[in-house]
Amino acid sequence: MKKIFIPLLFSTFSFPALASSFYAGGSLAKTDSRIQTGTLNSSRRNIGSSLITGIVGRRIDTDFSIEARLGLGISKQHYSDLSFNIESSVNIDNVISLYAVNDLGKLKNVQLYSLIGITKLKSSIIQRDRRIERNFLTGKDEVLVTNRKQSKSDIELSLGAGLNVTISNNINSRIEYVHIFDNDRLHEMKIFNFATTYKF
Repeated sequence: MKKIFIPLLFSTFSFPALASSFYAGGSLAKTDSRIQTGTLNSSRRNIGSSLITGIVGRRIDTDFSIEARLGLGISKQHYSDLSFNIESSVNIDNVISLYAVNDLGKLKNVQLYSLIGITKLKSSIIQRDRRIERNFLTGKDEVLVTNRKQSKSDIELSLGAGLNVTISNNINSRIEYVHIFDNDRLHEMKIFNFATTYKF
């Protein structure tokens, strides 16, 4: 699946038969994630973070469009495992998504829409292990710090819905919820998205 993700992303926006207009924008999102930080299910932790996301879309007809998004994590969450003297920080490095967006209905200038697609998540975990050991040459205790970094990458199904508010002929604002499912117990994420787009 990973081998077809990037070619699919680029072919979607370069294929000339897909008609009509482009739009682009950006968003700020709050995320609530469950990320596996170790090898056991008990090591899955709830991680809250923030994302800034770039959006590029192409409308195919009046009710359907294709969208690509790239989100970058802008915050880290720290936690400690006191029983093992381990301090860790978790960061959502990037979130790359390809969505099909379907307009469901409109009331005045407010449009309800749904989306379905695939999302590639990458997160990193930095663990700092602090140990006290006796230096036999000096006869004193010393604090030894070891840093370890591991990265996790995964591709998952994502579903969502939102409200698109028309500000002007070219500018729209969005409020959106997206759920990224967890098929292999590495990532699960809920995204609360606030976006603005511009239609060319």
